[in-house]
Amino acid sequence: MAQGRLCNRDGLILTAMVLTEFSNVGVNTLVKSVTSKGVSPCVVLVYSYGFGSLLLLPLVFFSFRSRSLPPLTSLILYKMGLLGLIVSAAQIAGYNGIKYSSPTLSSAMSNVNPAFTFIFAVIFRMEKVSIRKESSLAKVLGTLLSIVGALVVTLYHGPVLMSLQSDWVIGGGLLALQNILYSFSYLVMDYSKAWMIRFDKTLISLVATGILNSVYYIVHTWAVIYKGPVYLSMFKPLSILIAAASTTIFLSESIYLGILIGGILISVGFYMVLWGKAKEAKVDILGTIESSPSHEAPLLGS
Repeated sequence: MAQGRLCNRDGLILTAMVLTEFSNVGVNTLVKSVTSKGVSPCVVLVYSYGFGSLLLLPLVFFSFRSRSLPPLTSLILYKMGLLGLIVSAAQIAGYNGIKYSSPTLSSAMSNVNPAFTFIFAVIFRMEKVSIRKESSLAKVLGTLLSIVGALVVTLYHGPVLMSLQSDWVIGGGLLALQNILYSFSYLVMDYSKAWMIRFDKTLISLVATGILNSVYYIVHTWAVIYKGPVYLSMFKPLSILIAAASTTIFLSESIYLGILIGGILISVGFYMVLWGKAKEAKVDILGTIESSPSHEAPLLGS
């Protein structure tokens, strides 16, 4: 019974993670559409976070009504502030990168996250690595292959399959900054006209961005609690194919051969890491069953 519930929960998390990758690409596409009309990426960030806060605020009173919350210490406030600073700064760099390049490049560059997440998980002993185990070897090779694929996407353009002018180098640099960012200085804009939003597709895009971002972070937090950070990062490669298809259809973005080659490499690496995680989970479940009292050998022979 418990095992069936666990499988249902895992399937629900898997489905939710795939859907959030679609929503993430949708957000990037909306950001590209809005910024191409002259709206500042900082303005997009402020309005989308504002709409997202209005959506999430009522959920707080329903989510924690039946349980007591831990005391709000100075350490928790420090962690919340630091996390907010890093995420906001990364979003600013990312939105500017999308403005100068494309959502497809943004999805490709985001795939450096699985490698760094896996490395940090090993450093902080959240993941165990043993080269002698097939699962660990698959995760290591899959991580390296994902990094190689990301480098191919960034450094090797190849022939242009669809033509569109964009500042690829500038956008790529900003998107790289988004994924390795730890500190960022934010310059407050002084021109009030930049914050004026028309009641047209721009406003609809900002509201949709805020809603999708809220759902995105809720699902990601849920997945981290039950499956861990490495499992969360493994779904990033899916966004490359989603972004390539959506930006070609809706924005007529340029598609390079390098993106296709790099996307294939990253996808192969993704499935290698996924296989390694699945194999480790199976071993852990079997070990738990074998160590249960019902499977222990009797102390006295019959």
